[in-house]
Amino acid sequence: MIDCYCPYCFVGLDIAEICPDGHLDRADSYDMKCPNCAKDIEIEVEKNPVYYANKIEYHECMECNKDFRLEYDLIIPPKKYADIAPFDVMLCNNCYWKLFYEDMYGENWKGDANVKTCTI
Repeated sequence: MIDCYCPYCFVGLDIAEICPDGHLDRADSYDMKCPNCAKDIEIEVEKNPVYYANKIEYHECMECNKDFRLEYDLIIPPKKYADIAPFDVMLCNNCYWKLFYEDMYGENWKGDANVKTCTI
Protein backbone atom coordinates (compact mmCIF):
# COMPACT_ATOMS: atom_id res chain seq x y z
CA MET A 1 0.00 0.00 0.00
CA ILE A 2 1.43 3.39 -0.97
CA ASP A 3 1.21 5.79 1.97
CA CYS A 4 3.17 8.74 0.56
CA TYR A 5 5.62 9.70 -2.18
CA CYS A 6 9.30 10.63 -2.11
CA PRO A 7 9.58 14.42 -2.69
CA TYR A 8 12.67 13.87 -4.90
CA CYS A 9 11.98 10.87 -7.14
CA PHE A 10 8.17 10.64 -6.61
CA VAL A 11 8.28 6.88 -6.01
CA GLY A 12 5.47 5.60 -3.81
CA LEU A 13 6.55 4.59 -0.31
CA ASP A 14 4.96 1.79 1.69
CA ILE A 15 5.62 2.89 5.26
CA ALA A 16 4.80 -0.51 6.78
CA GLU A 17 7.45 -2.08 4.56
CA ILE A 18 10.05 0.66 5.13
CA CYS A 19 9.49 1.05 8.90
CA PRO A 20 8.41 -2.38 10.15
CA ASP A 21 9.59 -1.72 13.71
CA GLY A 22 6.83 0.83 14.39
CA HIS A 23 8.90 4.04 14.62
CA LEU A 24 5.99 6.05 13.31
CA ASP A 25 3.64 4.73 15.97
CA ARG A 26 5.72 6.50 18.62
CA ALA A 27 6.72 9.72 16.85
CA ASP A 28 5.29 12.55 14.78
CA SER A 29 8.11 12.36 12.25
CA TYR A 30 10.85 9.99 11.19
CA ASP A 31 14.04 10.68 9.17
CA MET A 32 15.08 8.05 6.65
CA LYS A 33 16.61 7.50 3.22
CA CYS A 34 14.36 6.91 0.24
CA PRO A 35 14.84 3.27 -0.81
CA ASN A 36 14.79 4.35 -4.48
CA CYS A 37 16.96 7.50 -4.73
CA ALA A 38 18.78 7.25 -1.34
CA LYS A 39 18.12 10.92 -0.48
CA ASP A 40 17.28 11.89 3.10
CA ILE A 41 13.58 12.47 3.62
CA GLU A 42 11.36 13.10 6.60
CA ILE A 43 8.17 11.12 7.01
CA GLU A 44 5.55 13.10 8.96
CA VAL A 45 2.60 11.48 10.65
CA GLU A 46 -0.71 13.20 11.28
CA LYS A 47 -2.61 11.46 14.03
CA ASN A 48 -6.34 11.84 13.73
CA PRO A 49 -8.22 11.93 17.01
CA VAL A 50 -10.88 9.36 17.74
CA TYR A 51 -13.94 10.61 19.61
CA TYR A 52 -16.09 8.56 21.98
CA ALA A 53 -19.31 9.47 23.72
CA ASN A 54 -19.92 8.13 27.21
CA LYS A 55 -22.73 8.47 29.69
CA ILE A 56 -22.17 11.00 32.45
CA GLU A 57 -22.43 9.25 35.78
CA TYR A 58 -23.50 11.11 38.88
CA HIS A 59 -22.83 9.77 42.37
CA GLU A 60 -24.30 10.69 45.71
CA CYS A 61 -21.81 12.28 48.09
CA MET A 62 -21.47 10.23 51.27
CA GLU A 63 -21.20 13.43 53.34
CA CYS A 64 -23.69 15.96 51.98
CA ASN A 65 -25.92 13.55 49.98
CA LYS A 66 -25.85 15.77 46.91
CA ASP A 67 -25.23 14.42 43.44
CA PHE A 68 -21.84 15.10 41.92
CA ARG A 69 -19.85 14.07 38.89
CA LEU A 70 -16.84 11.94 39.73
CA GLU A 71 -13.85 13.52 38.00
CA TYR A 72 -11.19 11.27 39.50
CA ASP A 73 -10.88 8.37 41.92
CA LEU A 74 -9.77 9.06 45.46
CA ILE A 75 -6.41 7.53 46.19
CA ILE A 76 -6.36 8.26 49.93
CA PRO A 77 -9.78 8.41 51.57
CA PRO A 78 -10.27 10.57 54.67
CA LYS A 79 -9.81 8.83 58.03
CA LYS A 80 -13.57 8.79 58.54
CA TYR A 81 -13.87 6.37 55.58
CA ALA A 82 -10.66 4.41 56.14
CA ASP A 83 -12.56 1.13 56.56
CA ILE A 84 -14.07 1.43 53.05
CA ALA A 85 -12.15 0.53 49.90
CA PRO A 86 -10.71 3.77 48.42
CA PHE A 87 -12.55 3.42 45.10
CA ASP A 88 -15.88 2.94 46.91
CA VAL A 89 -15.62 6.25 48.78
CA MET A 90 -17.86 8.73 46.97
CA LEU A 91 -17.20 12.28 48.10
CA CYS A 92 -17.72 15.48 46.19
CA ASN A 93 -14.65 17.67 45.83
CA ASN A 94 -15.71 20.11 48.56
CA CYS A 95 -16.51 17.42 51.13
CA TYR A 96 -13.30 15.55 50.36
CA TRP A 97 -11.16 18.63 50.99
CA LYS A 98 -13.14 19.60 54.07
CA LEU A 99 -12.48 16.14 55.57
CA PHE A 100 -8.88 16.25 54.39
CA TYR A 101 -8.26 19.50 56.30
CA GLU A 102 -10.09 18.17 59.34
CA ASP A 103 -7.77 15.14 59.29
CA MET A 104 -4.76 17.44 58.99
CA TYR A 105 -5.72 20.15 61.49
CA GLY A 106 -8.29 18.49 63.76
CA GLU A 107 -12.05 18.58 64.06
CA ASN A 108 -12.08 22.19 65.25
CA TRP A 109 -10.95 23.34 61.82
CA LYS A 110 -13.54 25.86 60.68
CA GLY A 111 -12.50 26.15 57.05
CA ASP A 112 -11.97 29.34 55.14
CA ALA A 113 -13.77 31.42 52.54
CA ASN A 114 -12.39 29.28 49.69
CA VAL A 115 -14.35 26.18 50.74
CA LYS A 116 -17.77 26.48 49.16
CA THR A 117 -20.89 24.41 49.51
CA CYS A 118 -21.23 21.26 47.46
CA THR A 119 -22.60 21.81 43.96
CA ILE A 120 -22.89 19.71 40.82
